[in-house]
Amino acid sequence: MEKIYRYFGLAKRGGNLVSGYNTCISKINDKKIQLLVIASDAANNTQKKFIGLAEKEGIPYRVWGNKMNLGHAIGIMEASILGVTDEKFSEVMICELDSVKL
Repeated sequence: MEKIYRYFGLAKRGGNLVSGYNTCISKINDKKIQLLVIASDAANNTQKKFIGLAEKEGIPYRVWGNKMNLGHAIGIMEASILGVTDEKFSEVMICELDSVKL
């Protein structure tokens, strides 16, 4: 699991990751998001909204991790929603996320 958190940090430092409700919605509308990661402890309404948006827009998504650990990985207190904007990075992260059992 630590490897995945390092990927989030690398994506953030490389400018390939956005976080936050409004920022992710904006990037989804701009067709910039290649992967959405939704914290498993995000509010039910937040999960429903972003899963619905992802399905509508054909964006892969994963419900994974928790707000505190996702936030820590990118240098903030908590993160409910992360959006990966780089296609190759998102492909690698999807493989890694799918290979880890929580």
